[in-house]
Amino acid sequence: MRLPLPSPILQPAGYLLLVLFVLLILCLWPFNFLQTNNVTWNASGGIHFSAPGTAYTSIPPNKLARLEKFTILLHLFADDPGEASWIASYGLDYDHFNFMIGQHTNQLVFEMRTASGRVNTRIRVPKPFEERREARIAIVYDGRRLSAYIGGERKAETKLTEFDNSSWTAESPLVFGSGTNGKFPWDGTIYRFAILDTAVPERNLVRFDSLCGASKPVVHYDFSKGGVDDVADHGTGMASDLTIPRDFHPYTTSLLLTPKVYWLPIPLYTDIIANVLAFIPVGFLFGAALSTSSPQRWSMLVAAIVLSFLVSLGIELLQALLPSRWSTMMDVLMNTLGGAIGALVFWRGWFERMCGWMHVSFRERKAP
Repeated sequence: MRLPLPSPILQPAGYLLLVLFVLLILCLWPFNFLQTNNVTWNASGGIHFSAPGTAYTSIPPNKLARLEKFTILLHLFADDPGEASWIASYGLDYDHFNFMIGQHTNQLVFEMRTASGRVNTRIRVPKPFEERREARIAIVYDGRRLSAYIGGERKAETKLTEFDNSSWTAESPLVFGSGTNGKFPWDGTIYRFAILDTAVPERNLVRFDSLCGASKPVVHYDFSKGGVDDVADHGTGMASDLTIPRDFHPYTTSLLLTPKVYWLPIPLYTDIIANVLAFIPVGFLFGAALSTSSPQRWSMLVAAIVLSFLVSLGIELLQALLPSRWSTMMDVLMNTLGGAIGALVFWRGWFERMCGWMHVSFRERKAP
């Protein structure tokens, strides 16, 4: 079968431009470099988050960094199950966070750093959001165990007798609606958030709404009054008010995250495979384009790999500016691997052999 197209080996420039154009579209779509911060106030009370939306403390609440016991109170309504979303967190990023409250499908997840190094304790509460109604959540650590309550009823617990918060980072912000870097967006409404420096007894958790006023929380945000860009911290000590930016500007930028993000919360093997496959044509076409100017195949192979790396690095740097995209070093590594495979395919002549097996040929080059 003869295709009415020029050979990608003899005339690779056009194919290369087309492939690079398609990659830019796929990797940078929907081009939302400038994005409104999707945080709104409900008329009936509460602050609503939808992707991309975030709010964070203008001054880090370092008064939380040395809590020996605590009770976290969170009154919310979740809109839709999220694959992996962060409702509230106290930390700089995933590698340097103190605690995180999140939603994974219909599960409530609480995770916190419990020792020096990266040692975390996690508890999961199954199906707290299935009934589609407001949830009053309490996370309690009493020095012996970590427990999660919904509506005053204990739903999950784990023993935790060796808690060391010396590795907590005091300069960390409190962030709502997403991760610190704007990723893991959450859809839902928060009505109240408070942290107490004591473990509230189980029998008192049914009085959820009165606890904040009677117990003098360390941090306390009441979202019943809306329409403002800054939410006052009514807790004790130095106030850490919340800032709600009008445009979406996360607290930090996720620039070339470490490969460890690929195993959080589940291994993203399909994404890894897609990144390799996407750059095989890039490496192949770079090899074909360089073969005329580089008589030595080794230099052609190295140059094609370097060019694939630079193209991938440029795309990842642009993705760091997009709230809908991740910028990770793993993508750069996998793209470069795909480019190396493509260059090797050209070098070994495997493409021509495959075309021969399939009885496929291309349009012959016109004589000059």
